[in-house]
Amino acid sequence: MNKWRLDWFRSLKAMLAVVVMSGVVACSDGGSSSSGGGGGGVITPETLEISGVSAKGLIVGGVVNVHPIVSGAVDVSTTFGSAETGASGDYSVTISDFNNEPVVVRITPATDGSTVMKCDISGGCGDGIPFGGDFPLTETTFSLDAVISAANETAVTTNVSVLTNVAAGVALQSASEGTDLATAISNANSSVANRFGITGNLTEIPIVDLTDPAAVAAADADNVEFNLFNSAIVRAILTDGAATSIEAAVSSFTTQYVTNNGLADRETDGASGITLADIFNGASAVIDEIQTVAANAEIPIDLGSLESQLDTQAQFLAQFGSLEPTSGTPTDGNATELQSVKSMVNDLRNIVNSSDLTGEDIFEDQLELADSVLSGDTTLVLEAVGEGLEAVNSAFEAVSLDAQLTSYTDGEITVAISSSNEGNTYTIDQMVAVFDESDMQTMVDLDLVVADMNSSSSDTDLSVDLSITTLSAVITDRITMTVTSGGTLIATDSGMDQNEVLEGVAIDIDTTITQLAGNDPGSFSGGLELTVTNAALIDQADSGIDVLDIAEDLSDALSAGMVALALTGEFNSTSGESVNASISISAGTEDITFSFVFMTNVEGVSDSVSVTVTGSESGVSDGELDVDITYDEVTLNFETSETVTDTALTTTVTVENQRGIVLTVIEVENSDGSESVTGTIVLGETTYAEIEERDGIAVISYNDGSFESL
Repeated sequence: MNKWRLDWFRSLKAMLAVVVMSGVVACSDGGSSSSGGGGGGVITPETLEISGVSAKGLIVGGVVNVHPIVSGAVDVSTTFGSAETGASGDYSVTISDFNNEPVVVRITPATDGSTVMKCDISGGCGDGIPFGGDFPLTETTFSLDAVISAANETAVTTNVSVLTNVAAGVALQSASEGTDLATAISNANSSVANRFGITGNLTEIPIVDLTDPAAVAAADADNVEFNLFNSAIVRAILTDGAATSIEAAVSSFTTQYVTNNGLADRETDGASGITLADIFNGASAVIDEIQTVAANAEIPIDLGSLESQLDTQAQFLAQFGSLEPTSGTPTDGNATELQSVKSMVNDLRNIVNSSDLTGEDIFEDQLELADSVLSGDTTLVLEAVGEGLEAVNSAFEAVSLDAQLTSYTDGEITVAISSSNEGNTYTIDQMVAVFDESDMQTMVDLDLVVADMNSSSSDTDLSVDLSITTLSAVITDRITMTVTSGGTLIATDSGMDQNEVLEGVAIDIDTTITQLAGNDPGSFSGGLELTVTNAALIDQADSGIDVLDIAEDLSDALSAGMVALALTGEFNSTSGESVNASISISAGTEDITFSFVFMTNVEGVSDSVSVTVTGSESGVSDGELDVDITYDEVTLNFETSETVTDTALTTTVTVENQRGIVLTVIEVENSDGSESVTGTIVLGETTYAEIEERDGIAVISYNDGSFESL
C-alpha cells in the first residue's frame, strides 16, 4: 500500500536542480549589454491580416467584424473588415491601410439564424442539446470580443473566447477612465491570464474543440485547461442563476468581473456571483464529459493529472482562498521581448535561489509535512475504518431481513445494533487486525458509530446513506485518527448483474490524523474525502449486496483505477512547521495521479507564493512532474521528463512563464560519467538565448551579445 506514498519533494528538487547549475553571477563578454529588443526597424504595414478561431464552444457561421475603439468604447459605426467563421470556428480578416491603432475583433450571430455553437458545457445546453450537439446561436444581443494592439504588425493571431471577452471588458473600462489604450489592452490581457494562472498570450492560446476527444488528446494540457475555463465559466454562471441563457451568461460574467474588479477565490454560503473555485470545479466536470465521449468513441485519452490538479486547486481555494475579488497582476507591457526574456530568467533565479529553497530544501518542509500524513500507518488506519464500514453495511443488510437483530458479526468484527424512532444505529468498539504489504499484522483500536439516515436494499438495488457520528482509529504509540464533526457514507447502485459491480461509494468526513512516532511526526486536521467508483465487490459469494471493503486491499483498488482520496486542511509538525494545503490522489485506468496545492512565504520573493505540484505514480518513477509557481505577476510552469537508454540518462526541463517565454534545459548524463547541458530560451518563433555548459557552469548567451550564468 505504500506505493501510493509519492516522493514529491525529491522529484521536485531533482527537476529544479537541472535548472540551477551554479551560483548566480551576472557576466559580460565585452559585447553589447543592451537589453533591447530583437532588432529591426519600425515597420509601417499597408495591410494587417487578423486570423484565429472563435469559441464558446466552436462558433460556426458567426459574423466577424473588426472595429476601432473610441474613448473606451467599441465604435460599431466603423468596420475595418469582416468575415464569417468556418466549420472549425476559424476566420481571417484583411484590413487595408491599417493605421496601427488598437482594434476589437467581435463575433456576433448571423441575422438569418444560421449561426451555431458546438455545445461544450457539462450537462448539455438545454432543449435536449447534449454535450457535443449544435446549439443555435440566435440571440441578437450576443457578442464575443477580443482586443488587440497590433502596431507595426502585418499578421496577428487573435482567438476569441469567453476569457478574451473578459479582458476586452477590463481594457475598455480602463481606457474609458483615461488609461492609454494600448497599455490598457496589454494590462487587461495579461492580468486576466494571471488571475487564472494561464501562461502565454491570451488571444494566441489555441482553441481546442472540447467535444472532439481526438482533438483534446492531441492538444497540450495547458491549452486544454484554458478551453475548459471558457466552458466552465458559462456553466457556473447558469448554475448560480446569474443568467438564464448561454448567451447572457457570457456577458454576465464579464460584467461581474469588471464591476467587482476581478474574481474572488471563494464566497460565503448563499452569496451571489461565481468564484475561481466554482470555475475549477466546472472545468473538472467538463473533463468527465470529455472522458465519457472518448470512451464511447474508443479514443484513448488521459486527463487524469489535469483533473486531479483542478480538483485539488478547487478544494484548496474553497477552504483557504480569499473572499475578496482580485483582478490579477499585469506584466510590463512596455518591455521589449528580449527584456521580458531576461526578466523571466531573473524571476526563475529568484525562486530557485531563495534562501528558503537552496540546496536540499526546495519546498521540502511543506512537502514532507504532507507526505508524512500518507504514511503506511495512515493506510492501515484507513484499512481498519474501511473494514468497519463494510461490517456496518453487512449489518444494515442483515437488519433488512431480520429487524429484531441487536448485533451482527462480519468476519472478526462485531456490530452492535440499536433502534429508535429515528432509525438504527450501528456501533463497533474493538481491536481490528490489518496487514501491511509484508503481511505483518497491526492492531487498530476502532470506535465507530454510524446512524442510518435514508437507506434501502433489495436483490438488485442498493442505496446506503449513513451518518458517521463517531470515528476513532488508533494504533497505539503510532497514530490516531478521529472524526471531529461527523460525516457521511453514501453508496449507490442499480440493476446489478451477476458480477456485482458497485457504481459508487463516497466518504466525506472532517478528521484529525496525528502521527505519534518518528522524528518530528506530523498531523493533519481538515476534510477527508474518499470516493470509489465502478468497483468490484469483495464478497461475491454472499446472496445479498455487499458494500466494497474500501481498504481491505487499497493497493489493488488503486491499481484497478477505482479510488480518489482528497485531503484539505492544515498540516503540522511537532517542531512547529505548518502549511495549509490540499492533496488529491486518484487512480485512473493506467496509473495513479496526484496533486498538491499550497501557499507559502518565500523570503526575498513574495509572502504569498502559490505552488501546485501534479504528477502520476508511473510518471514520477519515469521522472515526469509538473509544477506551477505563481506570485504577483509571475507564473512559472515547470515540466520535466526523463529518457533512459543503455548509454545515457537525458533529463529535459521546460519552464514557461506568463508571457509564453519557454526556457528549455537538457541535461545528459552519459554512462562513462561525462555530462552536458544545453538549452534555449524562445518566445514565439524567435530564439533569444542559447544555453550551454562552460567549465561546469550553465551560461546563457543572449542574441544581443550579453551573457550570464543561470
